[in-house]
Amino acid sequence: MEILVEKYVQWLERKNDFGDIMPEKRRGKKDADLQRAYEEVRQAGTRYVTPDQICRRIGANVLKFRGKRENITGLQICDLIAHPSHMWVRSLQNHAVRLGPYAQRIVPILKALKYDRSHDGRISGYGVKYLP
Repeated sequence: MEILVEKYVQWLERKNDFGDIMPEKRRGKKDADLQRAYEEVRQAGTRYVTPDQICRRIGANVLKFRGKRENITGLQICDLIAHPSHMWVRSLQNHAVRLGPYAQRIVPILKALKYDRSHDGRISGYGVKYLP
């Protein structure tokens, strides 16, 4: 949660914009744990983003959970992008993964147009950040 909020807030600041976070419902303890993690990040900030920056860019203090049955377009798009992106990032770390035909078509688009990048064009550390 920490990195997701941090990178999103940094992107929103560069765009001088505001946003929300809308995870897909899992129900019960998983949703409660995710909400608690979000609240902790909002209160403590991260290494690179202060609590004030977070609250200024992401106004809601609660996550906007939505279910699959609600058929939210943004969540549908996330479903189409998340797995290929995840497999590509794992391949960068020399994990034994295979990009399927769909991922082979999507990943070049993500790399060329969608991943966030530094002022000098680097994706690593900006659009892709590894957790130990």
